[in-house]
Amino acid sequence: GCVQFCTAVSAGFSKSQYDDSEKATVSWTIDAPTNRVYVDHILGDNADNRFQIWEQDNVSLTQGDPFEIDVDGGGTANLYLFKLAALNTGDSCYQCLQAASAARECLPDTRCQDKAFDTGSMAISEKAPNQVDDLVDGSDEDLDGRRIELDFTIPLSKGLPITSLVVRREAVGDSTFVDYQIGCASDTPDKACDLFTTTQGVSGGDCNKIAADQNLGRTECVLPSAGQIGYVVRKYDQDSANGVKNAKGESFSVLLGSWENVDAKYITPTQEYKFSVLAINDKVDYTPGNPGDCLVGTQTCQAAGLWSDPVTRAPKQATPDKPGIPTASVSDTALTFQWDVPNDNGNATIGYRVTCKDVSTYTRPSAWQQAPLSFYIGALPSAPSAPTHELMPATIKTSGKQSIDIDVSDSATTSGIQLAPGTEYQCQVVPYNDFAVDNDLQGGLNAPAFYSAWSSVTTLAKAPEAVSKVEECTADTQDTTDVGDMTVPSDNSPAGQLKYTIKWTPPRPNDDIADSPGLWRYYFTGTGTGVVSSDGAVAASGYTGSGDTLMQQYVFTDLTYNEQYEFCVESAGRGCDSGSSSECLRSNAPVCTTGDATCPRQTFHPGPPTMDVFDVNPGGDGSATSLKIRFKAPTELYGSTVTDYSFIMCPKDTGCDPTSASEAANRRYICISQTSASSACNYVPPFNGDWFEFTIDTYGAGSGNPVQSGTEYSISVRAEDSTSNRIGFASSPITGETAPVPTLLAGDVTSNARDITVQWGKYSYEGGNSYADEFDVYLCSGATCSSSEPLAPSGSLITKKIIDSDSDGGGCASPNGIANPGDTDCSYKFSGLTPAVQYSVVIVGRVTAGQTSGDSETVPKLTKEDRPEKLSAPTIEVSRTRSADVKYTVPDTSGWIRTTNHPQGNWYNGANIQNFIVKHCKTVCLSESASCTCSPGTEVENTFNPASLGQNKKVPKAEEFDPFTNYLVWVIAKNSVGSSDPSDKRFVSRSAIDGGVADCREAPGNAVSSTSSQRLGDIVELDTSQGDNGKTTSSLHLTWIPPQGNGAQV
Repeated sequence: GCVQFCTAVSAGFSKSQYDDSEKATVSWTIDAPTNRVYVDHILGDNADNRFQIWEQDNVSLTQGDPFEIDVDGGGTANLYLFKLAALNTGDSCYQCLQAASAARECLPDTRCQDKAFDTGSMAISEKAPNQVDDLVDGSDEDLDGRRIELDFTIPLSKGLPITSLVVRREAVGDSTFVDYQIGCASDTPDKACDLFTTTQGVSGGDCNKIAADQNLGRTECVLPSAGQIGYVVRKYDQDSANGVKNAKGESFSVLLGSWENVDAKYITPTQEYKFSVLAINDKVDYTPGNPGDCLVGTQTCQAAGLWSDPVTRAPKQATPDKPGIPTASVSDTALTFQWDVPNDNGNATIGYRVTCKDVSTYTRPSAWQQAPLSFYIGALPSAPSAPTHELMPATIKTSGKQSIDIDVSDSATTSGIQLAPGTEYQCQVVPYNDFAVDNDLQGGLNAPAFYSAWSSVTTLAKAPEAVSKVEECTADTQDTTDVGDMTVPSDNSPAGQLKYTIKWTPPRPNDDIADSPGLWRYYFTGTGTGVVSSDGAVAASGYTGSGDTLMQQYVFTDLTYNEQYEFCVESAGRGCDSGSSSECLRSNAPVCTTGDATCPRQTFHPGPPTMDVFDVNPGGDGSATSLKIRFKAPTELYGSTVTDYSFIMCPKDTGCDPTSASEAANRRYICISQTSASSACNYVPPFNGDWFEFTIDTYGAGSGNPVQSGTEYSISVRAEDSTSNRIGFASSPITGETAPVPTLLAGDVTSNARDITVQWGKYSYEGGNSYADEFDVYLCSGATCSSSEPLAPSGSLITKKIIDSDSDGGGCASPNGIANPGDTDCSYKFSGLTPAVQYSVVIVGRVTAGQTSGDSETVPKLTKEDRPEKLSAPTIEVSRTRSADVKYTVPDTSGWIRTTNHPQGNWYNGANIQNFIVKHCKTVCLSESASCTCSPGTEVENTFNPASLGQNKKVPKAEEFDPFTNYLVWVIAKNSVGSSDPSDKRFVSRSAIDGGVADCREAPGNAVSSTSSQRLGDIVELDTSQGDNGKTTSSLHLTWIPPQGNGAQV
């Protein structure tokens, strides 16, 4: 069908357009001749898609004839007419046309006013692209037969952009075909489109070069690369012969094929193929997979002539295909490697390159990792740049399986074609043939696509490599504690304290499974006291560093000082653990500490002396205040020199350990002549008969502490080396007890005012079957007492009593120091004591053979209060007729007598005086005489409060003395305990012959009536014997006692 448009223009032109299946034809009718005609083709609204496609001068047409040109489909076409005076520079409009890049630029130019005419635009229909008409096989001669490079130019796009290209491959002799899509839409299903591959950085834009450098797949190379192929239109070309260039698009190079036969797009080198190309825009309906599914309208693309003429690719050779996945098996001596023989692609396979790389994960990677092993089998490759490797002779098979045996070495040191033991390898092969090429890839040796897959295999473990040498041996002594400027071992046991640490670089274990410091095994041996060979192969004690700097170490313990040691280490592997039933893989190459790694001899503190048990007798010397010890010199000095000996002693019940380093500061030095000191005295005892005896009476640092009786002590001796500031090891401690004290409890001591009774039981000495046969009982004044206290008056000791089995109260004393005295107690009573004063008692037990206990516990005792002491006889100060003044005073110490050495106390014996009693009586004595006595019935007493008692007292009271009568007067003191003895009596003279001191006579006393009572003895009454009531009719009979004459006869 034809569609025609006719439009009149101002220049007298008309235009029309009609389409057919091949092209759009645009026709103009020009009413008059025109100097120059231009035609523009515009695609869409984009000014960049405006092209000048025609220029013609001096168009001369018959009036009414059409001016026709063919225009690519799509867009619009514009005709510009210019009527010029001349086609030379004399016309200013011509000048514009010559300078402009397109004639349309001169339409508005004033130089072309009234000379330029725009006929307007006409729409052009879009069409399917033109056929590719220059398809060629651009493959180089040495391009591998799996590939083909097709070169062509993009055809005219006919008004719509070309969006993709399809290359169709058809196998000759086989109707099947494969399409390769280039530049698909983004919604094309995965793998249905062979996407563009960037070519940036490709030298010269050569697809063959890309094929040599990369392992490309499917449509690998498209030059140029772009997201869309775009518009391809005709353009005006000034240099073309006819003024119009039938222009095509960009030149394309497409490299097709893949290295591996993984899908239908693989190009078999020995197969003959035909290839053709189709350009596609939106007018082409293409569906992959069926030739009949490509349509242009209702026509197939083939019928529409859109497919290019095919090019034929003849069969070619190529390098061999990738081998099948290799498999491997191992034995003690070899690794067997086999794989499926690949297709040789028309050129017989002459050999393989085999590569095995060490992929073990090593603790020391760079030291133990094996270099990759590469070698050839069969014949050497002919490729000029093939690497140089050893050749393993082998018969190359053409089918089936190819197999080789690779030797496995007994150690990591390999030579030739050998693998290391106990190593995880990955191996692969690449085949090659004599396909003649110029680049590495085609030799099949550098292209990864030709390599087989990696096959993993681990060679069997064997004995590890031998340790190269022991690199270090260091001594590690036990810790010491500072004691002033000396040191003492912190642990008192020298046995097992010395350690030696050896270090070495671990050798390759040759066992990938056991590649870990915790799994490596070694035999450890050595010479010297205490060295114990390892029980089977054992792990090292530890390691230092990491990676290639890693060093292992082993600690030999329980060793002896001052000895030269040598230690050896031998590497071992599986089966060498103690008790293992498997074969032991050992290196059998021990290395020892020699040369720079010789172990240093290690001196240390002197060893411990030997200390003997104590003598069977308590204290070793029978003493309560000293202990005798004996010891021998150390058997081991560990390289030290003994300059002193010291001892540490402490009461056992304090928890003190004399062997502890913390007690070393409390040591005391043994000096000459059985003395000790707080500082070194540089005395080494003479060990006569191997033993040295020493008596300890003082212990501890500084001024020391005296040894106490009845005390259990723990003692240890040390040798010292002052030249090295070393305090030696302590001897095993000895426990000893000084002679104990008898048990004297406070409840066993009783007292009254004038005596104290002591009571105690039998006494047995610890450490022997002996009993005290004598006891010394000490009495002291005051609250403390000691057997060593001086006798009064220089000391407080009052007296000491010796009690034995023959003494009263000596029932607890043994008769001979051996016989058990039984359960009878001993006792002793001290008498003649002073009341109300402080006494104390101590006893000491003794065996006459020489053993003496210490003092018992001191028991203080306060005597009880007593009645006052006797006062002196009073004195008569003044004598009167019927009274006298008596003087008396509190006595002083001369007024009473205490027992010798006893305290005096006071006269009232501890109880305060409550009152004084003054007594008097008549006496018939005519003068002072000791024989004077009281007349019966005449004793009278007066009591006085001591607080109101003065120096003189008028005693007796007034009128108590009879005149001219002699009296005796005495005094008594009374306290809460009782009354004192009466003082001596004082004679009071009342007679006229008392020396004329006083005249004590008075008139007689009065007679009294029967009802009167005067003085004592003066009662008068009726005489009842003379009638009733002493009355008669003529008389009264009276009776009375005659009164005293008071010094003169009545």
